[in-house]
Amino acid sequence: MTPGGPGAGIGPARQAGLAATGAGDILGVALPLAAGTLLAGAVLYRRARGTS
Repeated sequence: MTPGGPGAGIGPARQAGLAATGAGDILGVALPLAAGTLLAGAVLYRRARGTS
């Protein structure tokens, strides 16, 4: 393929892969936060069950 020739440009048909949405950045924060929330909920649940 020569520069400037047919098909040389990058158009929608020539692009490969997925778009970068930035969703991977939030997983680094959301996963530990969700695990901590689940653990705290389990502790509170067991404490509440023990007092009743």
